[in-house]
Amino acid sequence: MKTVLRILLTFFAAALILGATVLGLRASRKPVATTAVSRPPVPVRIAPVGRTNLVERLILNGSVDALYDVEIRPKISGRLARLVLDDGSPIEEGVRVKAGALIAELEHDDLDAAVAQASAAVQTARAAVTAARVVRADAERERRRAESLFAQGTITEQARDRAVTADEQAAAALDQAIAHLAQAEAALQAAEVTRREAFLRAPFDGLIAARYVDPGAIVSPSTPLLRLVHTDTVRIRCAIPSRYLPDVTGRTVQAHILVDVRPDRPLTAELNAIYPAVDKTLRTATLEFRVPNPPDDPAPLKPGLYASVRLPLNIRNQTLAVPSEAIIRILDRSIVYVAEGQTARAREVTLGIREGNLVEILQGLAEGEPMVVMGQHRLTDGAPIRILSAEHGEETP
Repeated sequence: MKTVLRILLTFFAAALILGATVLGLRASRKPVATTAVSRPPVPVRIAPVGRTNLVERLILNGSVDALYDVEIRPKISGRLARLVLDDGSPIEEGVRVKAGALIAELEHDDLDAAVAQASAAVQTARAAVTAARVVRADAERERRRAESLFAQGTITEQARDRAVTADEQAAAALDQAIAHLAQAEAALQAAEVTRREAFLRAPFDGLIAARYVDPGAIVSPSTPLLRLVHTDTVRIRCAIPSRYLPDVTGRTVQAHILVDVRPDRPLTAELNAIYPAVDKTLRTATLEFRVPNPPDDPAPLKPGLYASVRLPLNIRNQTLAVPSEAIIRILDRSIVYVAEGQTARAREVTLGIREGNLVEILQGLAEGEPMVVMGQHRLTDGAPIRILSAEHGEETP
């Protein structure tokens, strides 16, 4: 019974498949009505391809640094007595000082005493040298006399030898006195040098940028007293990726520099130095520019300010250039559209340098060609277009 039921179901399924196939063949023979759909023209605006001068610039972040920047520290330990200039005016931040001007003084009573003691030792040593010279001169005369008498046979050899020995001892005593004098003079010089270290003077013309201690403080060679900067000329330093070094090495480079306190006064400076070492971590080299910074400027440059350095790398004179927004990127290709009558044609172009919103065209376009500058993102190659006037957005005749 089950076998018969299975056979009936198989025949039923085959009949259904056969019927569906026949209906599909009949349907495929019926004609299909087609409707032609014309694409409306895309409104675009065009501009002729022109030539201009382009400068490719690398924009780098930099900082303003003083030409000289040092922390004034004492070489000896002691109590800070004064922080004043030679004229008695106090040392404060912003005070301008001249090279060699006294800017700090340590207590030096003990140093004065040491100098006086060393000076007295020198005087004593000099007196000893004078006495030793007198003794040596007397011993030398006695030796000559004894040698003369011995030659005449008047005195014994022993007497002559005593005179010779006395002369040699006097010569040795003189040498020793001279050595003691040199030692005393060296000690005096050392005491005077140590005393001079109690008076700290400005190593160059500059401004007091910071004052770290007050009079009365105990200081040592590890204690910073003041920070002195020279800002009549400042250094502007920035880091450049090492791959750009060939573009700036061996030629004169004029950079345009903007400082945040002078947004309306760009600076022009020539590259002064390329530091010899490259940072191992960032793979960047340091460039240095020097800029005059006169103290009477109403907005002087101060160390620590941010600077934007615009460095010219490549210059193109009268080269083809188009707005960057007119270029469409498709994977690794660059496409622009030109108008051929009322039809848009795609052109693959080769790009060069960039300045602002302009891009150099090396290949793919000719000067004067009408290029689509608005509406290009809605176009395909061969699409119909409707050209609008630049002024009123109306179709050009």
